[in-house]
Amino acid sequence: MHDHEPSRLFGEMRQALHGAASEVSFSVVLDAFEHADAILGSDASRSWISYAESLLERWPHEARRVQGSLAKNWIESGPPHWLQLVRSLGVRNTFVRRDAFERCLTSQAAQQLRSLDLKMCRFQTGTLEALSVDGNLPKLSALDLGVLIDLSEREVISLASSTLYGQLDSLRLSFGLEANPLHVRELMTSTSLHDLKVLRPGGYNMGTLTAVALAEATHMNQLVELDLMGNDLGEEGAAALASASHLDKLTVLMLARNYIGPDGAIEICEAPQFSRLELLDLRENFIGARGARALARSPHLKNLRVLDLQKNAIGDDGARALAQSPNLASLSILDLGENGITAAGERALATSPYLADSIRDAWRR
Repeated sequence: MHDHEPSRLFGEMRQALHGAASEVSFSVVLDAFEHADAILGSDASRSWISYAESLLERWPHEARRVQGSLAKNWIESGPPHWLQLVRSLGVRNTFVRRDAFERCLTSQAAQQLRSLDLKMCRFQTGTLEALSVDGNLPKLSALDLGVLIDLSEREVISLASSTLYGQLDSLRLSFGLEANPLHVRELMTSTSLHDLKVLRPGGYNMGTLTAVALAEATHMNQLVELDLMGNDLGEEGAAALASASHLDKLTVLMLARNYIGPDGAIEICEAPQFSRLELLDLRENFIGARGARALARSPHLKNLRVLDLQKNAIGDDGARALAQSPNLASLSILDLGENGITAAGERALATSPYLADSIRDAWRR
């Protein structure tokens, strides 16, 4: 070993810590620890932890993220002691074994994690029970679970009633085609989720189950962001969602690719609890001109800043209705791509007395 090697490693880490907070800079810090472990041994590199942590305290949790093959190795083989510097861990497209997952979660170094992303992962039966153990991941607030199919009744119940579930601010769930509907309902609307702010259930043709379950889950009254893209809600699901009066804190509602049609759009537009919405995504829902007119006349959507209506076949009639609506005067983004709008509709949008200059300019030839 060269005498200058430890000094070089420490210098690189110090430079990264004093630089701009980013995943790239953070990777330099962790790389220095990895090399220090290999050259000096873990006992020697541990002395750097407090120094690194003192400077990382000012970094946002999002920048203290590890994902990809390195995170996968930690879950499969056991995490290093410097995992305690990490706040967000992301593993994707991986089969997660129960014994390896338990080793990672029970590691003392993992107790500082705030976010765990297991998107598109598949789990060995019983693996999720490790998340339910009291004391595991006590600071976790954001959880993204992978494709949930082969779940046992025991792990569903234990997770849904766990301390960890009750501490979450953000939850994403992905259900495969073979998912048990009872498990979907239990995990998505557990009474433990009373403080949840962000919910993203990936439905895979769950039909109206997701919306009906949400409408019944009156304890979930703190949600500010709801992402239901691709859940195949249909008109019935939209009506169920519109009946959920407890969703009155929502500022973001993502409903793309749900085939709600014009009647479903009308249900959403007439729901007074959506009066705080700032972003509404209705892409690919076939709402047509009738749905666009409902948006235009709704008194509940005056706070919208972003409205996405791509691929909805609203045509010129729908474009004219939107252009003449004083209720949409707060919009800064209006996406009407692939809607069959001709020159007549373009003129209406370009000369609107209510739409923002940036929106009108986009339609001027």
